[in-house]
Amino acid sequence: MDSLPDVDYAIGGALAMRAHGYKRHTDDVDLFALDRDRVAILRALHDVGLTITPIFAPHHYTATIKGETDPDSRIDVMFPAAEPDLSAVEFPDQGEIGGVTANIWPMPLIVIAKFYSDRPEDHLDLAALLNRGLFDPKQVADMIEILDKEAVPEFQALIAQISTTKPRRPKPRKKP
Repeated sequence: MDSLPDVDYAIGGALAMRAHGYKRHTDDVDLFALDRDRVAILRALHDVGLTITPIFAPHHYTATIKGETDPDSRIDVMFPAAEPDLSAVEFPDQGEIGGVTANIWPMPLIVIAKFYSDRPEDHLDLAALLNRGLFDPKQVADMIEILDKEAVPEFQALIAQISTTKPRRPKPRKKP
């Protein structure tokens, strides 16, 4: 994104977690940016030869290398309209991804997004992040209270539950 110095963005997902100290295999990049930068980002990705496909326009697109057949080898480009995604873009941390310093999601916001997710693998990630001491549950609960006071007991119960279980990652999918 060096060619777009005025663009606000943050890398999320597994790459952001890796920059914070938790490695998990992934083939995709999750790029979040503000809607005001949508045209510039999509044009820049197209100009470097990537194919842009709308998934849920105007909020979610994928960018892939032309001719790439692996559906997991892509950039998910998202333009969020709600929290915690907006704050992750507006107040990113700095982290290293592949030897390059980039804007990444702050760990508490990663935890909040995974808490609100319905995907079982996201709760497995939460357990792994907690067991590695990569976030402070009280800090995250305080942030959730600002967003949704009624969700705090559910978050605390989930933390209590995953604190007592050993996290297990599902086996990776075999590629065709």
